[in-house]
Amino acid sequence: MSDEVDVAQDVVELTNTVAVLAIRHQLQAAGREYCQSCGEAIPVARRLAAPWADTCTPCQSVLEHRNKVGY
Repeated sequence: MSDEVDVAQDVVELTNTVAVLAIRHQLQAAGREYCQSCGEAIPVARRLAAPWADTCTPCQSVLEHRNKVGY
């Protein structure tokens, strides 16, 4: 029984490690210079604040609203 517990703990630890690495990669990944939704330039201030951003602030607001209301 303890072997099963050890394996389960190893799986949980590995899953957590992979999740942390994925988040770190996303945070370090370079975003875009131009919005992938509208094609307008993403302001430098937004790129500095959120280097992973691939949409401008107005388009991101629309995406978040759609996700919230399910549209």
